[in-house]
Amino acid sequence: MDMQLTTACFLSIRYIPLLKETFKFPQSLGILGGKPGTSTYIAGVQEDRALYLDPHDVQMAVDIAPDNLEADTSSYHCSVVRDLALEQIDPSLAIGFYCRDKDDFDDFCSRASELAEKANGAPLFTVMQSVQPSKQMYKQDDGLCCCSGSSMANEDYDLDASGEAGEEWQIL
Repeated sequence: MDMQLTTACFLSIRYIPLLKETFKFPQSLGILGGKPGTSTYIAGVQEDRALYLDPHDVQMAVDIAPDNLEADTSSYHCSVVRDLALEQIDPSLAIGFYCRDKDDFDDFCSRASELAEKANGAPLFTVMQSVQPSKQMYKQDDGLCCCSGSSMANEDYDLDASGEAGEEWQIL
């Protein structure tokens, strides 16, 4: 999920505890982001520091042959752990999650809901169960209106055998 967590140059401190918490999710793949103007892969956190890899570091290609089990794999590993203060992270970032099956996704949704409850009105993201199509907002001369999608063709809905809309999840 990509997000913009403030309009300023640095991350709002209200999001730091929430970002740290996402690394506890078993589905976490880390964060793509970093310092303003520099992309990094944030693989973890320790206290108030982000531990990251720089994808721009050039490594020598490793020649791996089936008959050579002694290939030099030293370039697969970092010799230095780089870190960055969490409050210095660029607010434009993407958080990665991987759910291997429905049970894993349900666990992710449960954890995401708990995280949203801890957010004091400013969640990183929310996950909600929806059985209705998304409502589109549009501006009309006398104010803001919404379109419920009733003019949409049936093939636009996820219908089950009874003709009812099936369960859908939306990550916001």
